[in-house]
Amino acid sequence: DVIDKISRQQAIDAALAGLDWMVRNQCADDFDANKGRLPATYDCQAQRTTSWTTNWTTGVSIEVLMSGYFFTGKEHYLSAAKAAADYLKSLQVLSITASDRVRGVFREEIPQTPWAHPRDALTAAWALLDFGRCTGDEDSIHRAILFADWFMNVAMEKGYPYWTMRLDDRTWNPPYCVSFHSGGAFFFYRLHQVTNRDVYLQAMRSILDFYNRYHLDDNGQVAVVVDRDTFETLDGKVDHPMKWQIMHRYNDDFGALANLAAWKVLQ
Repeated sequence: DVIDKISRQQAIDAALAGLDWMVRNQCADDFDANKGRLPATYDCQAQRTTSWTTNWTTGVSIEVLMSGYFFTGKEHYLSAAKAAADYLKSLQVLSITASDRVRGVFREEIPQTPWAHPRDALTAAWALLDFGRCTGDEDSIHRAILFADWFMNVAMEKGYPYWTMRLDDRTWNPPYCVSFHSGGAFFFYRLHQVTNRDVYLQAMRSILDFYNRYHLDDNGQVAVVVDRDTFETLDGKVDHPMKWQIMHRYNDDFGALANLAAWKVLQ
């Protein structure tokens, strides 16, 4: 009943009010290394940001800011999206001295963070791909493709992608396979649309074949954590909070969309 009483204009006004709040509170200080990041948590009583967006939440912010720009034509949304994209670029490892094992990945939080979740970094690359396509920024598209090459060659070197990668000498743990990689297949679908390179469809197929076989049962129930060697479901058996695991059972992380896209192009 409540939804029925909300008009289209009310929904639009609420969405744009949220976007305007994001823009007002985006870090815009030229002398702050956080420039371009947006609030991740905010203290309403103190009226201040208490933490900033990571690679993937910055990427999602770019997507919604671009939606606001195309809906309204207002330049401040586009400017905010560009600042966020510039911050993401600062997280990408592109040093000429970097090894192929890390070159192209987006660090998780800041340019000094020694690790990343490949699925989170993929959202950063996805946002740059869309930003580049929408604005003509070829550098953003190039960076997204560099990341995709890293992901296919390194993150997927054991078949299904790693949970976490490191930029130091620590082990790439946890060693398990996790359901949230399902949405990564949709990113490779988008890359195929942009480049027409079949290698991206191969990556898409590889991710979804594993996900559909070992993470998704016939009733649609998601097994969040799976042993990489035995394929045993490890939900409730690993050192991660159950509320986190249960959340991922309901958040398929674009798995349904990825499967629909695969159905269209992989028949």
